[in-house]
Amino acid sequence: MINIVKELAILIRNGWEDLPGLEESGDNEFPVIHKETKRDNIYIFNEMYKCDGIRKAHLEICKTGKLDVLHCVWFPDPKYNLPIFGADIIATPTMCTAAIVDVSPVHGSDLIHSKINKISNKYIFKEHRVLPLWGEEIFSSQMKFVRLRDDKEMRQFHEVVLQYLKIYTSAIKVAKPDSNWINEMKRLDDQIWYCKCQKKNRKTSNVLSSWFTPQWADHYIETVLFDEPHADIPSNK
Repeated sequence: MINIVKELAILIRNGWEDLPGLEESGDNEFPVIHKETKRDNIYIFNEMYKCDGIRKAHLEICKTGKLDVLHCVWFPDPKYNLPIFGADIIATPTMCTAAIVDVSPVHGSDLIHSKINKISNKYIFKEHRVLPLWGEEIFSSQMKFVRLRDDKEMRQFHEVVLQYLKIYTSAIKVAKPDSNWINEMKRLDDQIWYCKCQKKNRKTSNVLSSWFTPQWADHYIETVLFDEPHADIPSNK
């Protein structure tokens, strides 16, 4: 069986390598990040980048004795009219119990979603997972949330992520800052709402708490996984 976590990690890294102004995020921006966190048989590896149009492109790989996990979210700079890209994988040695990919909408991102929709309609999966209520608040109609049982389905999901990411990175490369401050604030609100909804997922907190401590888990979720962006308030000059 193919290693879907490894293959998607390679795909995501290839996706950001030629983005404009790409640089690694510094420790002063996300101070609790440790590139490598180990405890017993738990291993977590984080990569964090930013570029023109993206305030945070985060890739997390987690390995345990029984699971391989990939978590990826690209958060736009709210000054740019870009949606949020996300992908997650939970895989056992025999199957992928959960696979999700989406380009989640923010204010004004309709154009990119019309392109994503054409790709989404081409790919049908056998086993769809049911979204929790908080997920219904933030994900698009093009979201794929599925269970993958064999190599054929895993390759198909890999192709969906590839096509979504191609459209998304192409949009980043041509995006320009929006001078309309009201639009920026609406996109900021949408991104904050996305983070707040994601933090309603108690499974993340419960798993991290069982691996480390509840305090560590809360701090990690609040400052690394789903930190809420702040507005640059314009002066009245």
